[in-house]
Amino acid sequence: LSYVIVIIIAVPLYVCATASLPIAAGLMLSGVLYFVGFVMFAFNIYKTMTSSKKLTEEIEEIIKEIKVPKDYEISLNMRI
Repeated sequence: LSYVIVIIIAVPLYVCATASLPIAAGLMLSGVLYFVGFVMFAFNIYKTMTSSKKLTEEIEEIIKEIKVPKDYEISLNMRI
């Protein structure tokens, strides 16, 4: 679940690979699981290499597959 949260946060956050490395290191030093920082770093590289529209559609499909209680609504509002 924490990986999904990091990906949702990373989608609107545009940083290059060089800038995402200190952010990932800061997450790991703050006590977050080390792999969560790596996911954010890798996701930002992936996001840079792909178009935002295609990536947003893929993430929305992944989120739709996750069973979320009816009280919660997850959406990615990203302007291109």
